[in-house]
Amino acid sequence: MLDDFRENGERFEVLDHWSMISNTDIEFNQLIDHSTLMQGDRTEATMSRTLIEGLYASVFSCTSAPDLLERMNARLAPDWESVGDYTGARKTRAQFGAQLSGFGGLIPDLAWKIEELIDAGDRFVVRGRASGTPVGTFFGVEPRGKKLEIMSIDIHTVANGLITRTYHVEDWAGALRQLTA
Repeated sequence: MLDDFRENGERFEVLDHWSMISNTDIEFNQLIDHSTLMQGDRTEATMSRTLIEGLYASVFSCTSAPDLLERMNARLAPDWESVGDYTGARKTRAQFGAQLSGFGGLIPDLAWKIEELIDAGDRFVVRGRASGTPVGTFFGVEPRGKKLEIMSIDIHTVANGLITRTYHVEDWAGALRQLTA
């Protein structure tokens, strides 16, 4: 919020100084138009941040929801792809939806929280925290009522109001250490 105020305050200060030193309305109006365009970019960034936040709140943290696929479709482009390693294998939206549904049955209380969200233009970097208690066999580990909590790093690309690609890394090895300790 303070950054927004500072950015807008500085912009208006520049406009004020420009009006004192310039004698032409055309130059001043061009500067105002540029300021408005910058504000439009800010609105798009805000909408993209909301899209990313919704992905974690309404999809990743609701993997057992009966309308999970509809929630995904509202946020992920039809040709969205998930990239989780360097093998070249990519998951489609449908494949990823099936995987998330499986997690929903295995860890019904799975919650994914955004700890940090970095805006990098059309890309958004998320440092996330996932937690939950498996109720079934998880990567070969029988359920013992233990909760897991892991870090994830995700890079989401946004275009035309939808997420088009996600690179992601999760600390599943850390989860297994926690569940077997």
